Amino acid sequence: MVPVHYVAATATDVGLALGPLGGPDQFLPESVRAAASRHQREQDRLSYGAAHAMFRLLAAHLLGASPSRAAALTVTRSCRTCGSDLHGKPAIDGVELSLSRSAGAILVASAQAGRPIGADLERIPEAVFDGFDAYALSEPERDQLLPDDVDTRLRRWVAKEAVLKATGHGLSVEPHRLTMSGKSCAGLPEAQGLELTWLAGRTGLAGYAAAIAAPADQHPARLALADVLG
Repeated sequence: MVPVHYVAATATDVGLALGPLGGPDQFLPESVRAAASRHQREQDRLSYGAAHAMFRLLAAHLLGASPSRAAALTVTRSCRTCGSDLHGKPAIDGVELSLSRSAGAILVASAQAGRPIGADLERIPEAVFDGFDAYALSEPERDQLLPDDVDTRLRRWVAKEAVLKATGHGLSVEPHRLTMSGKSCAGLPEAQGLELTWLAGRTGLAGYAAAIAAPADQHPARLALADVLG
């Protein structure tokens, strides 16, 4: 069985790794390069391009294709809520994928086709926004946490986002409807069989919370950028 793999890096490091090969743009079709250019902040442009380049490169790695084929891979989308193919979870035939980006860093995960996964990464702020608890936490979770425990709040946030990505719901399901229970997530039938892995200390990214939701018999392993590039 193909294991779950993930790449975690800053957009700057992705750019440096891909620089000798022409940079991230060489691994992206024109439509994605155009989408990246629409971001006003340079950090957002760089992280968007880096995340989508690694999304395609990790797929090529798992499919046994040359990195040079990454830009030609067809990415489709499917919305579980409305059935649209214009938005929703991105996919490439033959591989399960998930991506996330936050504050100049990226997380991309891959698994064997038919083995749903979700990955989420968030920069840990000094304080959460007003209304965070009501939106992100279930009532039992709100009762358990101290008011200033930002780290635990972010751990639960990325865990729930990872589950919602793996199941294809995204934020069409409000996170406060889910409750973390050990390494699983209660409140969503489709999440049965998924297990959460928190990546604290395993991303090389200080100050970020990150998690991967994958089938319980899968254990995520980190790949270096050089491994993906072959």
